[in-house]
Amino acid sequence: MSTLEEKGKIVSLSSFNAHSVMGELNIAPEMKHEMVAIRFVHSVMKSELRAQSRVTQNHAASEVTSEKISFRYELFRSFADDFFAMDHGIKMDALSTAVICDELIEHANEPLQPTPEEEESGAPHRSRNDGFDADILHSACIFFEEALHIEQMGILDDAPAFERESFFLAHVNAIGNLRDIEESFDEYSPEDLFSIRDKDLSLIPRFMNRDTQIGQCLQSYLDHMTARIDSLVPPPQKPAPKARHLTLVPTQN
Repeated sequence: MSTLEEKGKIVSLSSFNAHSVMGELNIAPEMKHEMVAIRFVHSVMKSELRAQSRVTQNHAASEVTSEKISFRYELFRSFADDFFAMDHGIKMDALSTAVICDELIEHANEPLQPTPEEEESGAPHRSRNDGFDADILHSACIFFEEALHIEQMGILDDAPAFERESFFLAHVNAIGNLRDIEESFDEYSPEDLFSIRDKDLSLIPRFMNRDTQIGQCLQSYLDHMTARIDSLVPPPQKPAPKARHLTLVPTQN
C-alpha cells in the first residue's frame, strides 16, 4: 500500500482510486468485466482533472467516477433480470460494460500517438490497452451506438434489427437524461424546456416497454417531468409589428 504525506497526515493512495468506487457499488472480485470498466472510467476521469497533488487528483477522480456510474449501474442491477426474463443469450457482461462506460466506451483502446521512430519506420500504429476483453468491448460499443440511435429516432421497441440489450440501455439512458434535466431544471429557460418536451421527450414512448419494471419506472419519471414542464407559464408572445401602408402623394411641378 503506497502512502504519502499530505498536510501533516499519512494518506493511503488506495483509499481514493477505482477500488473505492468498486467498494461503493459492491462489485465482487469475480465481476472482472465490471472491474475493468470502472478502472477505465476512473482513469479517464483522472486524466481530465488537474489537481495539485496525486492524492487530491485520485480523490476527485473517485468522486466523479462514482457519481457518473452509481445511478446507471443501480438501474442495471435493479431491472435487467426483469427486462430479459423471456430472453436467452443476453450478453450481460457487455451490457454492464456499456452501462458503466456510457459515452466513454468510444474512447476505449484508443490509438497511441506514434513515436518519430515508428513514423519513420512505418511500423503499425499501436493502441492503448485498457484491459477490455475484445469481444466484450465490441458488443458494448454496438449496444451504445444502437441505443443512441433508438433514442434519437424513437425506434419502436420490437424493431428486429436492434439488439435487445440496446433497448434496455436506451431505457437507462432516458432515465439518466430525465434526471439530468431535473437536476438542472432552473438553469433552463422555459423556451428550452418546451423544446425538450416537444422534441426529445416525445420520442421516449416509442421505445419504452411498459410491460417491464424499468419501462414503468421510465413512464413514471417521464410523466413527472412532462407535468413539471407543462406547469410553466409560457413567455408572452410579442405582437407582430403592424405593416405600414405608405400613401404616395403626387409631387407638384
